[in-house]
Amino acid sequence: MRSAITLDVISGGMVRFTGKNGDNQRMTQPTLIVHGGAGAIPLAEHADYLSGCRAAFEVAWKLLEQGGTALDAVEAAVRSMEDNPAFDAGVGSVLNSVGEIELDAMIMDGQTLSVGAVAAVRGIANPITLARRIMENTSHSMLVGDGARRYAEQIGLRLCSQAELTVPREVARYRESQQKRGSFQAGHDTVGAVALDRYGNIAAGDFDRGGWTLSCRGAWATRRWLGRGPMPITRPARFGDRARRDDYARDPQQNGYRRHR
Repeated sequence: MRSAITLDVISGGMVRFTGKNGDNQRMTQPTLIVHGGAGAIPLAEHADYLSGCRAAFEVAWKLLEQGGTALDAVEAAVRSMEDNPAFDAGVGSVLNSVGEIELDAMIMDGQTLSVGAVAAVRGIANPITLARRIMENTSHSMLVGDGARRYAEQIGLRLCSQAELTVPREVARYRESQQKRGSFQAGHDTVGAVALDRYGNIAAGDFDRGGWTLSCRGAWATRRWLGRGPMPITRPARFGDRARRDDYARDPQQNGYRRHR
């Protein structure tokens, strides 16, 4: 076994195009990074990781080429990896201390500095999509556990059973960890994507994961919160202070972000 990080990258640049009024305008060449996690990935699984990252990259890159937004590309890339049992995200996630799968996800728009996240949610096939809906359609930045699942049900996102997300590989690791007197066993960490679209906007989606084998029920990593996870910034923001943390994400022009340590 050895540690590995899989990255696919296309570099961006600036090109010119003519607007409807005949004025020359600048258009950014899209850029995309997709990663499938870091950790002790067995050599026998490397091929699956590489093909899974390439598949996620291709679906997201196609959207960018067709004029899709960075948010669209990031969501599509992460959804692809959520649906791929090779990754510790969605299908194929690790089991917690009670043999369940709980998922976290975060997405951020670098243009508006809006953020959406879910943590310790069960029975959701694509948490990254739920995180985006929270960002775009609610006054909150994060929903957790049963509250996140109830919101997903209310807006018609597909729910699923634990069995649909569970794969034999993780069941075997769960049992192995139990035999080692309940010691934690790391999964293959996170999946994620960062995109720059032709309009010059950046978005990131990351840390969609099942955590660690035998982690406590309800545990979620602080990296899911703003400043500890993805932080794409398309334009500068002022820094300030306000009582509600959601306001840091919802009103960047007035308040900006406070660094969370």
